[in-house]
Amino acid sequence: MFSGGPLFCDVTWHPAGNPGGDQGTSSMAIASAALNYCGLETMLHMTCVGQSRELVISHLQKAKQAGIQNILALRGDIPNTEGWCSEKNGLSYAVDLVRLIKQEFGDYFTICVAAYPTGHPDCTSYEDDLTYLKEKVDAGADLVITQLFFEARTFLQFLRDCRDMGITVPILPGIFPIQSYQSLRQLTKLSKLEIPNSIISELHSIKDNDEAVRKYGVDLAVKMCRELLDSGQVYGLHFYTLNREVATHGDSKAAGNVV
Repeated sequence: MFSGGPLFCDVTWHPAGNPGGDQGTSSMAIASAALNYCGLETMLHMTCVGQSRELVISHLQKAKQAGIQNILALRGDIPNTEGWCSEKNGLSYAVDLVRLIKQEFGDYFTICVAAYPTGHPDCTSYEDDLTYLKEKVDAGADLVITQLFFEARTFLQFLRDCRDMGITVPILPGIFPIQSYQSLRQLTKLSKLEIPNSIISELHSIKDNDEAVRKYGVDLAVKMCRELLDSGQVYGLHFYTLNREVATHGDSKAAGNVV
């Protein structure tokens, strides 16, 4: 990852695996190692749903002690448990986490928040989701990274709508280079995203040829990256590598080493 010269590297937060623990495989330990041993500026993802303020603050204090200065503030997945309710004195939404970080740590952390270019699948409407995004920014978020999408025009329209709402912070488009047919279907199912019919149709004939799918994925991502950068409205790209950086390196090289 270091050889690609990224502005930062993400480390995801896995609530089921004691992400704030001291074991070498915890999210906190991986983020600390990436920063302090590999020299990679790191953005640690952190979820808040179902956790007390005290526990979240302890995670943030530990991140600060490790020298981590960038947090992607997320709600996280609501437990699929009948009768579940939020923790007393806990946090329910990403905006609550943003407010807590600002209250307890001031400007120490750069705070990033997530956004869906077509609206969060659990939200009542696209317009309402934009309103919630603005609440997160108004609460102190410095940066927005979007969920993946498949057409440049989707992001560019979302960007225009954000600016019309008065959201002025940088917004980075989330790029996912397709690496296999099955992983794409699984990822979009988990994230509740719809794949354009044109892409499904083009992939169907090569779905059993992993090399052909990867090439298709790189070509599609490069085309989209160029459209975004050529728009004059996009100044950086955020790649979802899913721990497989080869396709991302291919995208950045083919796009002219602009990321």
